[in-house]
Amino acid sequence: MANVSIAIVEDDEPLREALYDLLRSYDYSPSTYGSAEEFLLRGSPRQTDCIILDQDLPGLSGAELQQQLASLNSRAAVVFLSACRDPAVRLHALSSGARHFLSKSADADDIIQTILSVIKSIESSKGVSVTDNPSSQT
Repeated sequence: MANVSIAIVEDDEPLREALYDLLRSYDYSPSTYGSAEEFLLRGSPRQTDCIILDQDLPGLSGAELQQQLASLNSRAAVVFLSACRDPAVRLHALSSGARHFLSKSADADDIIQTILSVIKSIESSKGVSVTDNPSSQT
């Protein structure tokens, strides 16, 4: 699973750490960033396969980062995880290529299953072995 590059771009540190820990429990090694600018400076936008992205970030918003990624010809699958409930923002994100736009208030199991389904589709396209359950991994 090390072949899938995952970035978490979230300004809420406890949530960012929780997502990191959760993905680590599935044997992934995500990178974490507190802002879009940090991701653009320290991350690898062109090599990242999946970005879990907050909409409401300090500085550049999630939508603005998504636009920057498009201008860099990034092929990253974007999964928004946001408290923003504006349907126009959600529609814009999805019409701009986001795979999903999830509410932070959604059920935690639904959130992780959605994120894992996106990662698994990336793994499948890369020919990487896919495991459903962290307890079944060695």
